Amino acid sequence: MTIEELKKGEQEAIEYKRDIPAEKEKYLKTAVAFANAAGGRIVFGVENNTWDVTGFSDDEVFAKMDGITNSIFDACEPSVVPIMEIEEIDGKKIIVATIRPGMARPYYLRKDGMMEGTYIRIAGVTRKAEPYMIKELQLEGMGTSFDVAIGAAFQYMHIIEKWGTGIPRIFKEAKEYGLPEPELMDFGTSFRISIYRKDAETDVYGVVGHATENATKNATESATDATDATDAPDNATNGREEDQINRQKKYSKNELTLLHYVKGNPTATQKEVSDGTGITIGTVKRLFPSLQRKMALKRNGNHKEGSWEVLIKIPE
Repeated sequence: MTIEELKKGEQEAIEYKRDIPAEKEKYLKTAVAFANAAGGRIVFGVENNTWDVTGFSDDEVFAKMDGITNSIFDACEPSVVPIMEIEEIDGKKIIVATIRPGMARPYYLRKDGMMEGTYIRIAGVTRKAEPYMIKELQLEGMGTSFDVAIGAAFQYMHIIEKWGTGIPRIFKEAKEYGLPEPELMDFGTSFRISIYRKDAETDVYGVVGHATENATKNATESATDATDATDAPDNATNGREEDQINRQKKYSKNELTLLHYVKGNPTATQKEVSDGTGITIGTVKRLFPSLQRKMALKRNGNHKEGSWEVLIKIPE
């Protein structure tokens, strides 16, 4: 460090201390702030504002340097390991603690916890981070704390597109898809991200889909089937033409078997249909709504006292 550098005063990435403060928290907050940003240097042995070099004697400089190192390492979470150097200006020794930009953000004072002990650097001043700033630091940290070797291997194998982009992309795509914002929870050595999904329902086949999508699909199918029924020729009662319609609708063997049985037993329950046809109860439960959508079967009355009506001519 030169006299010219000292004369520039405190900046975004440099702070001066005349001595090691009795209240260590003063420089510990700055160490945390530097780790949460692009890094920086804390210079001990230089008067702030006047930048007069007070320095340390040969007898005390190494002990003071060790004390600074241990204080920073012990107080910060995740741990911050400063690079310590002793420099000489005008024959006086000063201590320079270089804090590298952290990859496991947010960094904070362990005794205060994340929400109360996180600090950032704004215009050369160390300030306590607001909650939204802490969330941003979390996103930065989650995106950059990935093991370098594993990250490089995954990128080479095209498992990841770009190192450090995963978590921010999750938030971006959740917003684009109209989902609630994912929730990040920090557990010290690990984290959990909760991603919320839209309300979903299963269709009659047990297929999961969004309620709006299923409703649209079912409405489209019903409209198509209704159009097919309306467009059928007047002489569709003819056996051959009915067979052709049946083949067009691709009724399965089980569907035709169920229709035959229900035509002769319109008040039969699903279990009775299963017992009477040999079709499994699960398949019977699936076929009833399927045939209703195909406009081949209709339910008259309520669930308990109603009856089934076959709407198409079934080949004998």
